[in-house]
Amino acid sequence: AMARPLEIRHLSSGTAVSAFVRHAVTVGEGASAEIFESHESPNGVELHAHALIELTLGAGAEVGWLDRQREGDAAARFSTLAVDLGDRASLDHTVVTLGAKIARTQIFARLGAASHLATRGATLVKDRGHADATLVVTHAGPDAVSFETYKSAVADEAKSVFQGRITVEKAAQGTDGRMQAHAVLLSDRAEAAAKPELEIFADDVACAHGATVAEIDESLKFYLMSRGIPALETEKLLVRAFLGEVTDAIGSEPAREAVEAEIDAWIEATRGATR
Repeated sequence: AMARPLEIRHLSSGTAVSAFVRHAVTVGEGASAEIFESHESPNGVELHAHALIELTLGAGAEVGWLDRQREGDAAARFSTLAVDLGDRASLDHTVVTLGAKIARTQIFARLGAASHLATRGATLVKDRGHADATLVVTHAGPDAVSFETYKSAVADEAKSVFQGRITVEKAAQGTDGRMQAHAVLLSDRAEAAAKPELEIFADDVACAHGATVAEIDESLKFYLMSRGIPALETEKLLVRAFLGEVTDAIGSEPAREAVEAEIDAWIEATRGATR
């Protein structure tokens, strides 16, 4: 096991920047690692960036991965994670997207026998921003488990998109695959779309998918405000609770608290500007 987490930071500055980076990460048989990935740039920087992570987990390896994306308001960010899980390997992955004019996250995962994949996403998008997540999860070996949970909070005239597919190959008997996408609209001009899919060639599986798009529950908001909680604080509580299934799963307490503070700041800046 690694004594300390490994941090991969992508920092961009300047007036107009193009960046293309590739990282190959291999975690050997039976090893474990915790990795923090981050992407940051100031507002106003016309950034066009592509980042590719090729992650290979040996048999029985265990990895926790947090990807935090907070690009500026003029950035276009395209991130790809290609992961190959060996037999009995486990990946616990969380991606949090808080910025960028255009943000796209792609995950391509291939699961070996008795491996375990959990991937979660929390996306916050505002102004006229566009954020999407694309997942392609392939169960190649038997008795593997995958869980995908992606949640979006969409404000102003922004749009979020989720598209995901679980493919269960013929040899992958005993598969358990679950995929869900949920979005909350914070404006009557915000948009969200979701398209989860299953493609199953085995006959002994337990698979499910689902998607929802809704506005903030006004009755719950009224209840909290009637107890003396200000409107902005009420919306912060509700959005935090909605995203909690994603943020609560971040294993590192300092990292989790930092992400929650960034989410609070995003809500205050976004919702406060509409009052």
